[in-house]
Amino acid sequence: MTRGTASERRDLDGVTAWVEPGTVRTVRRMVALRPELLFVDSSTYGVLLGTLAARSWIRNPLPAAHPRLHQLQRVALRGFDAVSFTNPFDRSRWAVRDTREVDLPYPVDVRYWSASVPRRESWWTERGWSVPQGHVLVSNAAYTRNKRLVELLDALAPFLAANPSDVLILAGHRSVEPDVTEMIGRRPAELGIGEQVMLTGWISRAEIRELLAWASVTIINSRLETQCMAVYEALAAGVPTLISAIPVLTSQFPSLPAHADDQELRSNLKRVLADPPFARSLIESSREQVAWADMTRHDEMFHSTLQRLLGRVPA
Repeated sequence: MTRGTASERRDLDGVTAWVEPGTVRTVRRMVALRPELLFVDSSTYGVLLGTLAARSWIRNPLPAAHPRLHQLQRVALRGFDAVSFTNPFDRSRWAVRDTREVDLPYPVDVRYWSASVPRRESWWTERGWSVPQGHVLVSNAAYTRNKRLVELLDALAPFLAANPSDVLILAGHRSVEPDVTEMIGRRPAELGIGEQVMLTGWISRAEIRELLAWASVTIINSRLETQCMAVYEALAAGVPTLISAIPVLTSQFPSLPAHADDQELRSNLKRVLADPPFARSLIESSREQVAWADMTRHDEMFHSTLQRLLGRVPA
């Protein structure tokens, strides 16, 4: 069930999906359905719905901006039988008893991303690009304000200008914020680095995995994140990653170089590219966190928690 502009019922692969306009209509629909289990994910108003089902589970409750409303949320959260968080920082903003917390991340197919793939030169030539002769810098992020890609271009312009054989690849959805996409499209030429920046738009995960085979480093420059799957995928693929110094990311990956400004980003980048042992240490130091998000572990945790909440014993 989700909220939308109008009431709608859809059948998706044998599952009935309800769309309701507004919180009140959503609550009414839930009451009418009388669910045995309610699962809420990444929601602000959903924190208030824990008592509408026989059993309830919420992942990543979003705190309200107003302190009084957040206090109400903290009380309402007690109505959930299970609570999960995908990063330590978000966990720190809520009071949850250990007996109700379930350590359930968003799942990452670690086996897929860690599989070795050959460097295919046609990945570049079929897109009209020459095969890069220098370092390949990759940012796998939607073209939105929160991902700060325009700012990333500004920050990396001096580095790219000084290293003309290096290239920057921006892979991500174009259609979410068209005005931002337009700015990203014109900014490289304005900075004099148009020949070194490639915008792929959305590409499949197979294409991303092939790109990561060429990558010297990946860079996340976001101002907001939750778990940031792109970090996990890159690390699983053996690519060192630089992150913005926001608590959501630094709490997950305290060993990764984090930048608070453009100069720090360039400094971190230069160190990773110039010091291969240091770059490899970033991969090694993050293995435990990547394993925590592995799909197999996620599925085992998810199913065992469902069985516990529903009072069912596995066959």
